[in-house]
Amino acid sequence: MDTVSRIRKTPLKPSEIILVTILRKTFFQPGSGRKEEALLRGLGEYGDAKLQGKVLRTLVSSGFLQEANGRSGRLYIPERSKTSRASKIMSQLQQSDDPIWLEVTQF
Repeated sequence: MDTVSRIRKTPLKPSEIILVTILRKTFFQPGSGRKEEALLRGLGEYGDAKLQGKVLRTLVSSGFLQEANGRSGRLYIPERSKTSRASKIMSQLQQSDDPIWLEVTQF
């Protein structure tokens, strides 16, 4: 079962779905970063823009993502030194004891 299927079959809270989707798009898909618009595309059903922004800010403040100004909006660039940690969060999901996971589950 691939990651997306597993995520969809796991009963996650909206904030958790937003977190794992952002981690997947930034760390595990080709490219050096994502435009904010592309990063949040498809997440409308999982919480409003305020919740999405809160998860994004948490990832930036924790050093998982760096923000940069692109030609057409904000870019989010993964901090590659956090890839193994992101991978562990993705594989453990609700069993994760990572501080980022624990913080986001409180939203």
